[in-house]
Amino acid sequence: LTYRFIYGDGIQSEPGESEKVAIQQISPGVLFGLGTRWTLDYTPTMSIYSSSKFDDTLGHFVILSGNNTYENWVLGLSQSYSYSSDPLVETGTQTEQQIYATALTASYHFNDKMWMDLGVNQTFRFADNIDSSTNAVDDNLTDSREWNTLDWLNYQFAPDLNAGVGAGFGYVDMQPGDNMIYEQLLARARWHATEKIFLNVSGGVEFRQFLQGSEDVIINPLYGAGIEYHPFEHTILAVNADRRVAVSYFENQITETSEVVVSLNQRLLERLNLSLSYGYNSTDYVASSDSTDRSDENSFFNVRLSCPIRQRLTLAVFYNWNDNTSSESDFAYT
Repeated sequence: LTYRFIYGDGIQSEPGESEKVAIQQISPGVLFGLGTRWTLDYTPTMSIYSSSKFDDTLGHFVILSGNNTYENWVLGLSQSYSYSSDPLVETGTQTEQQIYATALTASYHFNDKMWMDLGVNQTFRFADNIDSSTNAVDDNLTDSREWNTLDWLNYQFAPDLNAGVGAGFGYVDMQPGDNMIYEQLLARARWHATEKIFLNVSGGVEFRQFLQGSEDVIINPLYGAGIEYHPFEHTILAVNADRRVAVSYFENQITETSEVVVSLNQRLLERLNLSLSYGYNSTDYVASSDSTDRSDENSFFNVRLSCPIRQRLTLAVFYNWNDNTSSESDFAYT
């Protein structure tokens, strides 16, 4: 059971209009063990807003997942559903969305040094903006149905070093909007450099094309990098950076996002846990028939202090700060 109280300013009720609002969220969850290999997890979330500019909502998240082994194979399957209606940076307003996601995974070990990871995913996302004063649906958002696969061949070079190469393919059906396909070529490595330093690096390139719009292929570099340093037993310093491409909520657009985050986790006085993070990201919106229509730059800072009161109770306080500047002024906020 989670209870969360949030008071925020600069929360966008619609593009160009920011509100001060208190939000109460209540989330009771239940997990069922179905035999030894399957679990069913369900969590509803009730969100109550103090401002009439926002709708009170009841969200849902449920996931059924399981795994099995057969000889050298490890197989996994999951099916999830989520419903939410939260204010989003991209849309600048409270956005209702439903997501159905199916994932099938498989790993096969050729020997103790070489193995492959296979994955097939299906994701359906349906989104609408709803005006709380009229309950009218805003039709400028697009629904997406995406199918993709990403497969890796990995090798263990040493006990503390492994690397792999991967290839992926995806198809996105947009309603309304231009459908698209994409291919990815990737490489990755994980290195436990010392007892206190961990490194993860990945990188590659994506080729994406809108099928009905521009005939040009959009070439995007993809990367991810992370380093963790454990100077003391209860201290973790981390730096993470990544670049990713995703389907936009707006018709005939994708988003290209680059981000870097620096974080610290520290235990204090044996009971308190302090988390600090600061980050920056930039997002470009690329349309099928034009150059970049919109660019956002976002800086953010988060601090959280938590404490276990009893064996089954934890309390936490937090502060989040975001500053979003946009080439379209209606989507800027602090």
